[in-house]
Amino acid sequence: MTKKFDVKVFLGKKRVYRSVVGSPRITRVFVWNGKEYAPPKDGKLYLARRYEPNPDGKLNRVSRYFVSLNEARYWQTGQKPVVILQDPNAYTVSRLIHDWQKSIWSTIRESTRIYYSKAIPFYKFLFHMEVEKITPSTIDSWLVHLKEQSAGYRHP
Repeated sequence: MTKKFDVKVFLGKKRVYRSVVGSPRITRVFVWNGKEYAPPKDGKLYLARRYEPNPDGKLNRVSRYFVSLNEARYWQTGQKPVVILQDPNAYTVSRLIHDWQKSIWSTIRESTRIYYSKAIPFYKFLFHMEVEKITPSTIDSWLVHLKEQSAGYRHP
């Protein structure tokens, strides 16, 4: 969680930008919701800045908004995320779900199969990961991914 804002200091501002510790030139965005400053419900949470040379040889400051801190860091440094190649024989989440479906799918009711068929796509983010290497931080990143996907969705 973030520190509470002293509303008296920022009163009257619709947006507040707070520095992210350990990430120079990246700030977290907070908006006034009528009671307090909170992260925006829909939209991008981070503002990253970097310097790019223009044709004259001078540096221009460029800024861009991002949903996640990692995206902001990658854009700021200009590096692509490191992709870790896994062992082809590794037992992944997709294989686990496939094996589970193969062994149990025919024994469950039709309504349960329909429910699981709708729920399985939510795990697509984890399909390539090895089951033994899933950590609490992996689950946290998966939940953030689900929140980002459903940012524009409103339940009726």
